[in-house]
Amino acid sequence: MTEEHKRMLENEMAEAVKSGFTGDHVEKDPLLIILWRLNHQDRALDSIKADLTSHIAQNQAIQQSVDELVAFWAGSKVAGRIMTWGVGILAAAGAAYASFKKDLFS
Repeated sequence: MTEEHKRMLENEMAEAVKSGFTGDHVEKDPLLIILWRLNHQDRALDSIKADLTSHIAQNQAIQQSVDELVAFWAGSKVAGRIMTWGVGILAAAGAAYASFKKDLFS
């Protein structure tokens, strides 16, 4: 048993004594300390459950934002490709016009 576990057990025993248990009760019925520890575990599990619930709620809110960001990023990639093609076509048209104009006036 580590020092931390020993301290936890001592703290639990002190809380049990404060709440009306005496050492005599524990000596007569050692199940009382087991029940006391189970009660502490229940409280710890309730705390963990509350934390998980809040994290899940935050995750859902964040997930919507991430989905929107990914959709925007994918859209910007498509828009970038369209603009690249458009600029290429305009440059080709401009070069053809310049070539035609040069041949026309030469």
